[in-house]
Amino acid sequence: ILIFAITGSFIWLIWKSRVAFKDEIMFRPLRNGHSQLYIVGTIFFAVLAFDSIYAILLTLLGVQIITPDFPSYELWQLLQGLASASVWEELIVRILYIGVPLFVIDLVSKKVPNPKHYLLGGGVKLGVKELALLWISSGLFAYGHLVSWDAWKIIPAWVAGLAFGYLFLRIGLYASIVLHFMFDYLSMPLDLTSSLLVTLTLG
Repeated sequence: ILIFAITGSFIWLIWKSRVAFKDEIMFRPLRNGHSQLYIVGTIFFAVLAFDSIYAILLTLLGVQIITPDFPSYELWQLLQGLASASVWEELIVRILYIGVPLFVIDLVSKKVPNPKHYLLGGGVKLGVKELALLWISSGLFAYGHLVSWDAWKIIPAWVAGLAFGYLFLRIGLYASIVLHFMFDYLSMPLDLTSSLLVTLTLG
């Protein structure tokens, strides 16, 4: 299920990006804005830059960055656990904390909701209620990381939650799954092999 969800999300992202991405790599004028692949990649690097600057600042301030004891896990446990987080956390946090409340709010306000937008995301305009739910769901997502991480993780997890939630609302659940997977598996090439060439290729 996890492999299908992650691979399927990535393939769908590529498929939805195919037309605009050709224009982007050929430096042609964009007809309908950037591709979804470009948007996901841009957000990935923006959050990665934020996380890096945040970690450097913590180090300069003498804050000890405590992480889970990943080396104590078997490789298969890491692979399965991180893939599981990429899928299930997106399903739970984005759908239950953003999609379902939005559906209820729209139902009560007598709008005719399209269930697809609330379950799969995508195409949602960011108004006050959407931004409020995005902020709250990201906070819950961040505080959920206190279980296995430490208090320093709240801010970067909150920022990541905002990125995942934004992608869920604007593009769809598949885009947030892909971005979450990219972050969770960022160091996996180093755990899989000591070969620099293989690491760079997988990265």
